[in-house]
This record gives sequence, structure tokens and C-alpha cells, in this order.
Amino acid sequence: MNRSPMRLTAAQLHQRLIHAQAEAAKLEIELKRYKNDYHYNMIDQLQAENKQLQERLEQALNEKHKLSEELAEAKAKSFTNPPPPKEAAPAAGPEVKVQEEEHPSPKEKLQESTFYVAHRAAPHEPTSEMSPNWFSRNLLDRGRSKKE
Repeated sequence: MNRSPMRLTAAQLHQRLIHAQAEAAKLEIELKRYKNDYHYNMIDQLQAENKQLQERLEQALNEKHKLSEELAEAKAKSFTNPPPPKEAAPAAGPEVKVQEEEHPSPKEKLQESTFYVAHRAAPHEPTSEMSPNWFSRNLLDRGRSKKE
């Protein structure tokens, strides 16, 4: 039944070639369907949502940092320019020195955060290099991470 390829006729070899090509085309179609499956598309959506949430977090941290700086400035001004003392107020006690708190920048806070992903801070490569589907992009990302 299984004769060696040397003993097959040209027509039989041609039939095997046609069968192999049809099988390859069938498997390519199956692979495309697998790549674009609902779950892989969901991963893309979740990654995009995660990126948006990280941007919102960074904006909120920047705003919080600005407000804390403004508050520190307002406190410093209130201690350097105290309101006029009331006439019935007793003598003031020893002056309390105001220590300026060092506020780390939002970027430093973000890098110290346990939820910060270091590879997100790396410069992104051009999007033209990215493949149109999740499966190919994931393979490319894995290849790049192994090189690093």
C-alpha cells in the first residue's frame, strides 16, 4: 500500500502534491479563524482599556501633585505673612518652623507603584510594524522580549 516515492508514477505524485496543497490551504484558513477568535479580540480590547486607565491615573496623579504643591505654597505664605494679631491675644509662643515636604514627581510615584508595568514606559515602536491581529503581534512581542 505504501510504496516508496521512487516507485510512484507522475500522476500519483501530482495527486499527492494537490492533496498536500489543499490540506495546507485548509489549515491556513483554520489558523486565521483561530487567530481572530473572540477571546483574542477581547485581549486587545482589555489592553486598550488598560492603557486608557493608566493614562487617567497619571493625569490624576499630576493633578494631585499640583494641588499638594499649591497647598504647600499657601501654607508657606500663611506662615510668612501671618494675619494681624487680635488685641486681646496673649503673647505668641515659640515660633514653629514650617518644614517643606518633598513631594516626588508623579512619574516617580508611578514608577514606585506596584501596579506600574515597566515595559509600558519603554518607547513604543512604530505602529506600521505591528501586525493586524493579536496572534502575530503577540509572537513579535515575545521575540523582542527574548532579545532584551
